[in-house]
Amino acid sequence: MSVRTAVKTWMLNRCEVDLRENFQMSTMGRYAENDVFIVGYPKSGNTWVQYLLSAAKYGVDPSRVKDSLVQRLVPDIYYHDYYIRWQDQMEFKSHEPPSAGYRNVIYLLRDGRDVMASYIRFLSKLHGDAFDLNKMLRTGKAPFPYQWPEHVAAWLANPYDARMLVIRYESLKEDCARELESMCRFLGVDCPTEECQLIAERASFDRMKARELRNGWANQEWPANETFCGKGEVGGFRQSFEEHDLDGFMERAGPVLRQCGYLDVSMTAVDRAGGCP
Repeated sequence: MSVRTAVKTWMLNRCEVDLRENFQMSTMGRYAENDVFIVGYPKSGNTWVQYLLSAAKYGVDPSRVKDSLVQRLVPDIYYHDYYIRWQDQMEFKSHEPPSAGYRNVIYLLRDGRDVMASYIRFLSKLHGDAFDLNKMLRTGKAPFPYQWPEHVAAWLANPYDARMLVIRYESLKEDCARELESMCRFLGVDCPTEECQLIAERASFDRMKARELRNGWANQEWPANETFCGKGEVGGFRQSFEEHDLDGFMERAGPVLRQCGYLDVSMTAVDRAGGCP
């Protein structure tokens, strides 16, 4: 080990000790009533919003920040057993179904067909040949224990009457700054329009991909030779599947897709707040 590496390791360990001594360490799963959860089915823009809110609330540059810091600021509930409570109100990234403990929720909604295309690419990179693509398309079953239509329907029904803001992935792609402003108002975070626009530019897909190549990810399970950031396209499923490939998924998810306006060509008529008609 070089002297430089040894010093850097010592400093990081010292910082870890200082954090533990000066901030409250909490067990993941023990939350405050005013905490906010960024929830969505996997590949619905969860990581993107995690970075956006880290920038809006804590001032980090999403195009340069290390993932390990983002995981500290807006923790992914699946990453660590403990988290540091920086402020009275914390934000968490989650994929969970509705529960009584989730009192404040930003729910991320994305066309389930695009979700499937992105999720399949993700799982193929993560599991390689061990991943059964045909079975997932046929049954909808994946390592995540809930299926897309059930997850979306459950959250939009809001059975525990959570205070909730629904954000469409498609709206984020169309005008990221506008949707970020909406999320900041929901969180009570003061982030002027100009700052939201700057954050949106820094969190563009091209700049997030460049950040990934430079800094990688904190998730040790993610293969180092694979890229996490995809194209993030709206309607990209058309290039990923033949029409008949999605027959099984459409049979299960069709009613929810239609309810949310994804099978209606006039999707712009759907409420901008993201709620399904």
